[in-house]
Amino acid sequence: MVVKSAEPIIMKKEGQDQFNIIEAATAAKKAGLRILSNKEVDALLNRGWEKADTIGAIWTGTLVIHGRPGEKLGKAVKTKSRDGLSWVFEVPPNFRSLKDAALVIEHPDYVLAEIGFRVTVRVPDLRKIRMVKDFPRQFGIYETDKEAGIPHGRALASNTETSRYFDRGSEPSIGVVERNSTTCVLPDEYERGVCLTTDTSMRFTVLAEKKK
Repeated sequence: MVVKSAEPIIMKKEGQDQFNIIEAATAAKKAGLRILSNKEVDALLNRGWEKADTIGAIWTGTLVIHGRPGEKLGKAVKTKSRDGLSWVFEVPPNFRSLKDAALVIEHPDYVLAEIGFRVTVRVPDLRKIRMVKDFPRQFGIYETDKEAGIPHGRALASNTETSRYFDRGSEPSIGVVERNSTTCVLPDEYERGVCLTTDTSMRFTVLAEKKK
């Protein structure tokens, strides 16, 4: 994937400039926007984007689904957010036996269907689901996969140019990659953190571009 360096759109809606995951997807659809991927936001942060210091944490458009370390994904991944919503993703049969792997889908290739207190994650075109093998089991420094910039493989003793800090929870998760976070990196290295521990109900800045 070619990573662009053009100035992104900082999403706003009726004076609101921070969104939770569902709000972001809904606002982006109405405005005809595509939320920037983890890899695109990574490129912005690591080229010294001047606004990074003022906008705080960033939700990307990269949705990541994983199970418990060492366990199969199974038929469905289920989780619950702090706002009381139950999240469900029905795992396609060819992915159900995977262990220590993550499923990755980029916006707008997924749909968050909210009915009552239940959010069902749908992927109309299953070919859009990417698999990241050797998904890390714990916090550490890891190299990233070429397609989505998701950490994988063995933990490293120190950083390389292409490695990133990474943190995840131990329970099954349906979440979006948070970047520019202060919670999963060392001080002054916020641009290097790939975080999957943040609750989907949190409101952060969202970067986007017009759909082609």
